Amino acid sequence: MIPPMLINYHAGPQQRRNQPMFSAIVGLICGCIMAGVIAAGALIVGQFTEIYRDFNVQLPLITQWLVSANRVLRQLYFTPLILLPVFFGFALPLVDLLFPLPPTRRRLLRGGAGLLLVYVLFIALIIAIIFALFLPMISLIEGMSGAGNGKP
Repeated sequence: MIPPMLINYHAGPQQRRNQPMFSAIVGLICGCIMAGVIAAGALIVGQFTEIYRDFNVQLPLITQWLVSANRVLRQLYFTPLILLPVFFGFALPLVDLLFPLPPTRRRLLRGGAGLLLVYVLFIALIIAIIFALFLPMISLIEGMSGAGNGKP
């Protein structure tokens, strides 16, 4: 028979109050990963923009937003990406305080809810960039093949 565990009901709030409000390591890692994805996406978007401009393709709204964000990042020399580590350094401990995950024996989600949120944002950003870049490619291929003209 397993002996019952003793529960200390007063340990939770004391541990939460002692957490730092800024995590430099998490902020630096998450910010650099997101900045790398955004910078690589911006460089790729520039190449796709030239292709679409050469073929005079009408761009969907999400692609227009991506192209304009790319243009702003290039005009500002990617300086807004410097603020991402600072943002994540403050935001992730705050999310962990507001939405704590239950403690687990295995520390797969060591950063808690904030790190889980970064994973979801990271994947959503990659999917949005891929979707925004290849959506006009479909209309370009249809225009070249003549499928949109009603011709067999």
